Formats: sequence, structure tokens, C-alpha cells
Amino acid sequence: MQAIKFLIKSITVSAVVLLSAFSCTKMTPEQKLALQQKEIAEIVAKAQTLVLDNKVLEATKILEEAYVKYGEDFSIYQALANAYNASEKFTESAIYFEKAADMNKEASELYLFAATAYEAAKTYPSAIIAYRKYLEFAPKSSVAWKSLSKCY
Repeated sequence: MQAIKFLIKSITVSAVVLLSAFSCTKMTPEQKLALQQKEIAEIVAKAQTLVLDNKVLEATKILEEAYVKYGEDFSIYQALANAYNASEKFTESAIYFEKAADMNKEASELYLFAATAYEAAKTYPSAIIAYRKYLEFAPKSSVAWKSLSKCY
């Protein structure tokens, strides 16, 4: 049964490769972007599963490869931050949380995550900056104010 599934999958992949090689139509920029976003989503989902399975090094590896291939991307940054956080590499985690937050201001809580990670790494000047960035979006956050005061 597995051999049949493998054979069907191989034939399907071969057919797709042949069709794309001989196709006269080219992908539009929108189609290319949609395909790239789909590929990134699949990589991020795989990495998240690996982190949950405690295979953090493997997750960070595929995410770093995705970063090299696709460049700056919010979901890659966020997934890298979570993977580094899971492996207790807090400085790296904080850097990627900040990069993700810089790309998507609607995800301002990522500044709080960055600040917490910097604090865990005992990088207090960077934690202060990240807490201040978060407080620009949530000025009434007692948690952030309290944590910020501990960094001085």
C-alpha cells in the first residue's frame, strides 16, 4: 500500500514538473507572491511542529534556511523568535521578536516578548528599549511598567 502511495506521489510530482517546464504561461507577480507565502506558511508550520516535538535545533535550521531563501518575513521572524526562546537562546529570540514587531505594528505584544527575552538574557539596556517601544502601544500596561522598573 505504501509503495502505491509513493508511486502515485512520484507520478504526480513528475507531472507537475513536466507541465511547468513546458507551460507557455508565466506566473504573474501576484501568483509568485502567493506561492512564496504558501511555501513560507508550510515551513513555519513544520518548524512549529518540530518545536513542539522538542526538535528545536532542526526547527531553527529550517527557519534560518527559509530566511536565507525568502529574506525578511514576519512569520519567519516570529517562528525563529519562538524557536530560539524554546532553546533558551534569549538574545537571539529577542532580536527576532523585535524584527517581527518592527514589520507588523499590529503585533506590538512582540515588543513585550522581546523585552522579556532581553531581560532573561540579562541584557537590560535592550530590555528597557523594547519595554519602551511596547509602552508606546500600551501605555497603561502595568505589567510592562513594573518589568521596566526592574531593569534599572
